[in-house]
Amino acid sequence: MRAAIVLGDFAEADSASGKVHILGAGWSMTGPGPSTQAVVAFLQVPPERVGEPIPVILRLLDRAHRVVEVPGSLGAPQRLEITGQVVIREPEGWDHSTELEAVFSVNLLMLLLPPGHSYTWSIEVDGKELANTEFQVRSSPPPPEVTRTITYRGDPARASQLAQMLEEEGVDVERTRPTEEQGLGADAAQVVIQMVATGGVLGITAAVNKFRARVKHAKVTIEGEDEEPGPEAEPPE
Repeated sequence: MRAAIVLGDFAEADSASGKVHILGAGWSMTGPGPSTQAVVAFLQVPPERVGEPIPVILRLLDRAHRVVEVPGSLGAPQRLEITGQVVIREPEGWDHSTELEAVFSVNLLMLLLPPGHSYTWSIEVDGKELANTEFQVRSSPPPPEVTRTITYRGDPARASQLAQMLEEEGVDVERTRPTEEQGLGADAAQVVIQMVATGGVLGITAAVNKFRARVKHAKVTIEGEDEEPGPEAEPPE
């Protein structure tokens, strides 16, 4: 027995004629968001198997040849493994000298797979893989880059720590020459440094918030912020 798999956007089998109608057939790239997939398997059935149930298993495999799991309706992982059977009836006028074609198809709605990976649909009949076809889920596009000016006031030794945290988030940092700011008491030795940060806005914000949490006595503001978050005021008595 032989088989072939075609991927499409939607498939509808016609039980009366034995045909299948496929929309958007022939793709090999999808995503990265949720997508609808139609998986259509064509089986070449030999004369001796016509009229008997033929067990079919359709599986989605990852690169390591493991069955892919997705969240089920109750939240538990569910294997993308579809089982069924095909029975092809003897058509009128058939002389038993040729193979007949049977179709096994499924539609998967809003299937979300991890981006940046390739996958394989495989069909198994009688415990033997007869056909497979690969496709790839596109990588998620990187977030758009922005440029923000970050102003740091505090101990000059801590400025390098802020720059390092930004770089760990994939942000490019250019620092201006520090200027001293005269103050009283604990703030007497503080400097002012402006950093030009270029990268994802989430990375910039995450690094600054992490620094604020670790270095309590420094002040950091990001261009466009109304005000650096401070401690909550105590409620009046």
